[in-house]
Amino acid sequence: MKFVLFICIGVVVKIFIKIYMRVTCRNKLKKAVNFSDKGENIKAIDIYSNIIDSHGKVKRAKGYVYRGNCYLKMGRYIDALHDLSDSIRVVQIPDINMVSMGDFFYAVKKYNMAFKYFSKAVKFKPKSSMTHLSLGLFYYRTKQYNKAIESFDTALEYRHNKSIIYAHLGATYIKLKDYDKAGSNLLESLEIKPGNCAACISYANLLRIEGDFSQAKEYILKGINTNAHEYRLYKILAKINLMEDNYIEFYENFKIFLDKKPLNFDYKELKDSIYDKVRNEDKFKSLIEKKVKNINPFNDLNCFIDDDRLLSYKRYKKQRRIYHIRKVLRVLLISLFVLIMLLIILIVFIFHGFTM
Repeated sequence: MKFVLFICIGVVVKIFIKIYMRVTCRNKLKKAVNFSDKGENIKAIDIYSNIIDSHGKVKRAKGYVYRGNCYLKMGRYIDALHDLSDSIRVVQIPDINMVSMGDFFYAVKKYNMAFKYFSKAVKFKPKSSMTHLSLGLFYYRTKQYNKAIESFDTALEYRHNKSIIYAHLGATYIKLKDYDKAGSNLLESLEIKPGNCAACISYANLLRIEGDFSQAKEYILKGINTNAHEYRLYKILAKINLMEDNYIEFYENFKIFLDKKPLNFDYKELKDSIYDKVRNEDKFKSLIEKKVKNINPFNDLNCFIDDDRLLSYKRYKKQRRIYHIRKVLRVLLISLFVLIMLLIILIVFIFHGFTM
């Protein structure tokens, strides 16, 4: 009897330890995300490196992918690629590390590779808002706006990420110049989550287009308070400065935009006629030339990616089977533990009744 009770106490302690470790890991991830959003990527990397040292496969995979995303923001492309690859090698998580690999390839202008990872993520996990959202963002960035809307609408069929999905729907309708639909989607996003940085960016841009510079700046400041690292906020602010003929602040904000955007810059971003005011100025040309010179093409990184293994659906199915088997075994063990506890209580109750 004492032996069984000792085992039960041990199981309870183990369950509480696992719960504590899970909560601790979640809190660490939130803290690291906050650092990254503020542009403090070194602090975030330290936390992710600590998570990578954990024994759980999923935790390690998440640590690798989030650290890789930080390296990507910093322009440390080889480190980013190694971490993202290692994350998928540990465990394939379609809505986290596979879509992040797609983001990496898009950032370094390998669009076919990016599409490969985004589409595989949807195939592996079709009932995920994140996989459809990520594929929609790829379509949006490659100017396939109708396909983007289809993917975003599909993403809305699932529970999560609704605020960010509405934000990107709004951005897409801005590109299509359907400003009424853009405004309604962006307001829907902000109603769900007032501090949504993506919604603040697109709504500020919509207000800029409509000529409401004062309110546009308010939403830019909201976005900066949420995520000071987000370069698009400074790009919109720079455009407003130009429209107001405020050249001093234009150059300040345009330089911040260039400094915070380490990847995927080309002259196509400057086709907007608003830049005609400064296009021929030496100061403007110098900033652009300096930016382009500091970008390393992916081909120069001399890296090999084993896509066949990273995108193996057979491996993913095996991984899922093992996961479900473990889940069933866990439920059975907990049920057995509860049953044993009830039997012990019943035996104690009966024994106590006899002694009375």
